[in-house]
Amino acid sequence: MRPPSPAVSGKNAIRGNDTPRLILLMAYDGAQLLSLTGPCEAFSAANKAIEGEGGPPAYAIAAASVRGGNIQSAAGLVINTRPFGDFAGVRPDTIVIPGGSGIRPVMADKASLAWLREAAVSARRLVAFGGGAFILAAAGLLGGHRCVTHWRFEEDFEREFPEVRLQRGALYVRDGRISSAAGASASLDLAIDMVEEDAGHAIAAKVAHMLVVPRLRPGEQPQISAELAAQSAEQPRIVQAAEWIARHIDTCPPVGDLARQFAMSERNFSRRFRQETGLSPARFIEQTRLETARRWLVSSTASLESVARRSGFSSAGHLSQVFRKTMGVTPLAYRKAARQDGPTSPEDLPPSAKK
Repeated sequence: MRPPSPAVSGKNAIRGNDTPRLILLMAYDGAQLLSLTGPCEAFSAANKAIEGEGGPPAYAIAAASVRGGNIQSAAGLVINTRPFGDFAGVRPDTIVIPGGSGIRPVMADKASLAWLREAAVSARRLVAFGGGAFILAAAGLLGGHRCVTHWRFEEDFEREFPEVRLQRGALYVRDGRISSAAGASASLDLAIDMVEEDAGHAIAAKVAHMLVVPRLRPGEQPQISAELAAQSAEQPRIVQAAEWIARHIDTCPPVGDLARQFAMSERNFSRRFRQETGLSPARFIEQTRLETARRWLVSSTASLESVARRSGFSSAGHLSQVFRKTMGVTPLAYRKAARQDGPTSPEDLPPSAKK
């Protein structure tokens, strides 16, 4: 998230530009539908928000494919596209490459990669969602840049494209004109962030409200939350352990003590916990602490020392150190950016945080 630009507001929300910016979607058979439509809804909502203030539409959206015509998304729904040739000589503002089950044929298609390389020369932004990062990398457009991909594909991506700086676990990353998001829902977060870059914080907030997005999520937020990881567990003792950690995050003991509490050796406990949740116990505890701290920062006026204590950190300094390393911002900067409507009571906190 970024603060609103003083030069970007109201009728001149796109810096006085009356010509809509072209968002060009690179479509193909097997593309993930939400990676295509989610960002479209964000840009469309931005148009509505800007028009509501008396400004002209900010964005025009088009879908293109090698031959044009209908392409079948991974969900089975059909999208009508125009051929790449229709956009010869057209300067797109943003080129969007979605992920999906069809990325491998696109990576092997010389015509698709050649078009992408040529179109990328004049585009202001190149954006990949999920597996779309593989297509950008195959076209040679990610060398030296930071990017993300879906957590399931991280090892494959690092093996195939060692020259690219993959940022594991993040929701989305913006590196100059190259942006990437981890998957379908993160594509919406990134699209709203791009709207904020173009039109300012107020318009981005209106888009989030229109789309019923609870808050603008920073790109550094982990793809897999501790809460979601706990919900994915099936083995009873691991479920109980995850729930116990969440309830006692402010006094959580070392992993060895946890293992003994649940009648398991530390090695077996760590192995089973990772198998069930996708996270090591130590990583799960760290993420639970961060998620608890984030909730307190947004939903209360508690001091940093109080937030740190309630979240299991040894001090406000320790919280700030971990927060900056993981989230890329200080706790107070996160609180300021995330709270748009002023302080509220912490009623939406989970039971583990209400202490």
